[in-house]
Amino acid sequence: MGEGKIVYRGGSRTNQALTPRPGADTTAPEGQTPGLSVFESMSGERKKAQKLDVSRLRPPLAYVADDVTKGGIPGHGVIVPVDADGNVDQTALDEWASHREQQTDVPHPFTQIVINAITESDVKASAS
Repeated sequence: MGEGKIVYRGGSRTNQALTPRPGADTTAPEGQTPGLSVFESMSGERKKAQKLDVSRLRPPLAYVADDVTKGGIPGHGVIVPVDADGNVDQTALDEWASHREQQTDVPHPFTQIVINAITESDVKASAS
């Protein structure tokens, strides 16, 4: 009944904002994985974010944290399609990202998986 690992996706709860960007999110520097960027706390977000429980993600999507030993950002990770061995499915990621600008009323199936993992919408950072 408890929540799994919680992450935050910055921005609005729109199909477009919950879909990776072609190019920007389909490649990544050393220590990071390409995919839909998320943070483990609101400190990485500016105004509002969508709170997601990664245990609610369904295959082929998975949460992958950055490798800070190789230059990744602490507290950052991505939601990305993976194959049966847990490796990034680049073809599926590229296909998902190619739908970002077309997202209107009907979300891409992977975007719908992300939407289903949201536990709280439009969370605002608290001034602490």
